[in-house]
Amino acid sequence: CIHLSEIHAIDQGLSTLDHPTQILWGEEDRWLSVDHAHRLAARIPHGLLVKIPAAGHLAHIDQPEQVATSIIRFLKDQTSR
Repeated sequence: CIHLSEIHAIDQGLSTLDHPTQILWGEEDRWLSVDHAHRLAARIPHGLLVKIPAAGHLAHIDQPEQVATSIIRFLKDQTSR
């Protein structure tokens, strides 16, 4: 179980990430709205938000091929720099 203090510590560290970070978010997430995704991406200096259509909170289960394709594309982009 994660405590509130741990969540705050993680949140505070987001702005210190200095490498590209892909954020995958199910567009139909009923637990956390896409507004949360935009706020998260804004707090990570090199954050890239990718919204997965027809996916909820567990996008990797709802749309595994789209998630895998997005991850592969992101990693290829990073290695070509």
